[in-house]
Amino acid sequence: FGMEAVFFIVVAYARSAFTATLALTFGVAFSGFAISGFNVNHLDIAPRYASILMGMSNGIGTIAGLICPIAIDYITYKQTHESWKHVFLLAATVHFIGVTFYAIYASGELQPWAEPESEEKKPWDPLEGAKPQWDPMESAITSPPEKLPPTNPFAQPAPTNPFKAQMLNYGSMDQG
Repeated sequence: FGMEAVFFIVVAYARSAFTATLALTFGVAFSGFAISGFNVNHLDIAPRYASILMGMSNGIGTIAGLICPIAIDYITYKQTHESWKHVFLLAATVHFIGVTFYAIYASGELQPWAEPESEEKKPWDPLEGAKPQWDPMESAITSPPEKLPPTNPFAQPAPTNPFKAQMLNYGSMDQG
């Protein structure tokens, strides 16, 4: 994992273009081993969330890739050998910090947050969830009658219409 950083240090102190090119080639070649180990780790620690983890880590890496050209332009504005030496030493330092962080905190073990809590082991039922939620043997005929809601103690009779004509019933004293 740290070989790319080692070869960046060789590039920083190289006296010939051939040595620098050879060291840079080997550094990039060794980065392939590191990248393949890093990319597989997402599947190792959380298979269900590997795509989300890969997107997050690539997003953070892309931010660094956007900042690096600006920083390199600022460092190498004079285009001297010394300024490029600082660029490669800075790159080696960043790689060593990343390798150290990964070695201390990274793990290839399945993480406890990556799997749902296991349910009780039961035989597979292909009709699970397809069964009705009510008992099919119970029907309106066999179920007990529903209780009527209690009457409202505050209910008032409907008001009488004062404009309605009174009806007289002949043969009766009642007014209807």
